[in-house]
Amino acid sequence: MSEPQPNPANFSSFADWCLHKDSLSPEAKHTVEILLKCAGTSDINEANRILSSSNELILYNNQISDLTPLQSLTNLTSLYLYNNQISDITPLQSLTNLTYLYLYNNQISDITPL
Repeated sequence: MSEPQPNPANFSSFADWCLHKDSLSPEAKHTVEILLKCAGTSDINEANRILSSSNELILYNNQISDLTPLQSLTNLTSLYLYNNQISDITPLQSLTNLTYLYLYNNQISDITPL
């Protein structure tokens, strides 16, 4: 009997995304890998600490298309996501402290989630 696949909707921290990285969609996995690189560590707990306390993330030019792994990073006030492959910005709804959001040069057609 196989284990049920984890549901990303139940992930409450970036560490959860890392722990289940191998079962994620390729797009979400790519975003997690970019975030680990941004944190400067492959240690899950350290990356979670760094990213969860960050006010700013610079993620432009990274071919990101899935923003869901960002949804638990609620301390963010500035987010640079230009020149990616983003079409759905719904995951950003939880980032209520965002003051600066840079999304140009993406494939976004609906901004109502914000």
